[in-house]
Amino acid sequence: MRQINNIIEDIDISVTNLKYFENSLALRYQEVSKFDKFSFVEEHERIVLFSNPNMIHRAICPYKTYVSKPQIKLGVGYVEDGNPLLHLIANRRTKRLYKDYKISTVELYKILHYSYGITGGAKVRGKNEIWHYRAVPSGGALYPLELYVYINKASIKTGLYHYRPDSDSLEFIDENMKIEQLKPNIACGNIIMEECSCIIFITSLFQRSMIKYAERGYRFILQEVGAVCQNISLICESLKLGSCILGGYIDDNINSFLKVISPVETIQGIIVIGKN
Repeated sequence: MRQINNIIEDIDISVTNLKYFENSLALRYQEVSKFDKFSFVEEHERIVLFSNPNMIHRAICPYKTYVSKPQIKLGVGYVEDGNPLLHLIANRRTKRLYKDYKISTVELYKILHYSYGITGGAKVRGKNEIWHYRAVPSGGALYPLELYVYINKASIKTGLYHYRPDSDSLEFIDENMKIEQLKPNIACGNIIMEECSCIIFITSLFQRSMIKYAERGYRFILQEVGAVCQNISLICESLKLGSCILGGYIDDNINSFLKVISPVETIQGIIVIGKN
């Protein structure tokens, strides 16, 4: 019986079969770069040390210069033409303090649909099926990410939801999840999440991308996370909402909060949203 199970596992190409990736360097990196409660504290101490004047002086000019090479000045003669997208990009800033504000379902729709919802599609060659597309570039259009939303202040119930891009709806997972459970597991959680309206969690299912692109697929996943974060950030700016993208969190505790099983699915990004 055991031999039969091994054979079944070998031929299983579903997104939940990790056998193909058991020696994956990408997944090893994902595991060793996680924060636990000890490394989380160590990271905080390292960040505090970064605040010394020498480090700040070094960090305020994050670009290379070729001082002996000629320069061609860009934008000469350009006059602002009122392009709203360029205005949003130029004015986007991280916001960490929020007012008491109930986010609406319309605002949630705009944030979720235009960041990672289905915005188009094309017929699969030789098939009667439609391959759906979204508003971000995705390696092979495989879309390995999932979005979860913790509603803190809104016109709908407080609790944890999962975003369904095919129906533009929120699936209500758990109303018993409390923001107090999150705060100790997220850097500066007590400050940033105090009056927030909602928190968006981005997870990835590695196999969706890596089943086709192997180790390189991990890079594609990270690129996609960045694109979704940028979309959410700009959409919030357009709605006069503030947003803050967070990178410091205890991975396994956040995974448990979301009820996902690592390494099949794991947290890749957190965005706090509120009225600034």
